[in-house]
Amino acid sequence: MPPTASVAAGTTRDPWFDNAKMALVILVVVGHAWTLLPHNAVNDHLYDFLYAWHVPAFVLVTGYLSRSFAWTGRRLWQLVRTILVPYLLFEGLLALFRPGSSAVLVAQGDLASSSLVDGLRDLGHDVTAVEAYSTVARRPSEPEVATLGAADVVVLGSGSAARALAPIGSVARLVAIGPSTARVAGDAGLVIAAVSASPASDDLVAAIAAALAATDGT
Repeated sequence: MPPTASVAAGTTRDPWFDNAKMALVILVVVGHAWTLLPHNAVNDHLYDFLYAWHVPAFVLVTGYLSRSFAWTGRRLWQLVRTILVPYLLFEGLLALFRPGSSAVLVAQGDLASSSLVDGLRDLGHDVTAVEAYSTVARRPSEPEVATLGAADVVVLGSGSAARALAPIGSVARLVAIGPSTARVAGDAGLVIAAVSASPASDDLVAAIAAALAATDGT
């Protein structure tokens, strides 16, 4: 075989490696863009799985294809133009759209819903939830039960209050502060006459008036 043919055969690139390198480059871009997705268990696990292998594979394939790299000024400048400059450009653009992340400590009770923590994590924050207190159910005394029975309206300020009232029952009209309290009360078998949008006095007065009006038929 002529020497020229031998040299040509030795420098032939394997298209499989070129295609593999292209696929890995796309995965590198996907991995960087993944940080823009909401933080949750599924996205975080997929992100960790992707980075467990695609960058090492990219390095191996690139190293294999760079065996004949010549350390000349022309080739080095080509690397700067085709790799370093696009990398800095796209990383800078990505930084403009990457949401800010803050460390957030949430102190809550043992019966608290995880909606607040989950919502903050979906926004990209690093959330640590700690149990600051435990709710202990207390059965109202007989005088307290009598007071509840004589009341026209009973305001439930929390889900734990609704759970405590449920075994006793009440003929009074019940007003719940907020939809979460109303939901717990409903699950406990209590009938809510009105829901106050917030603990603010104006909202409470409006909810109590609505409960009284609904019962009186006015």
